[in-house]
Amino acid sequence: MRICENARYEKAQQTLNSVSADLMQHLDAAGKRKLRLAQSAWVQFRQANADFQAEVAGGGTIGPLISVTVMADMTEARARDLKKSLRE
Repeated sequence: MRICENARYEKAQQTLNSVSADLMQHLDAAGKRKLRLAQSAWVQFRQANADFQAEVAGGGTIGPLISVTVMADMTEARARDLKKSLRE
């Protein structure tokens, strides 16, 4: 299960990177700076949330699976959000 979730997370991260790069091409200097700041804060939140969710579940051997699942879910959602910005 962890192998599958790790692969899903990697794919989601690649998609997010691609969407972010596309969005950067459509922003002015101020927009680019704001997106970089937002992404930096979001990455920190994503990690903190994944750590929290894994701990709430009791940690143990299931903890890493929960953590990567949360990371994949959040990364997919962030990519969808940024794609909306491209269309606006």
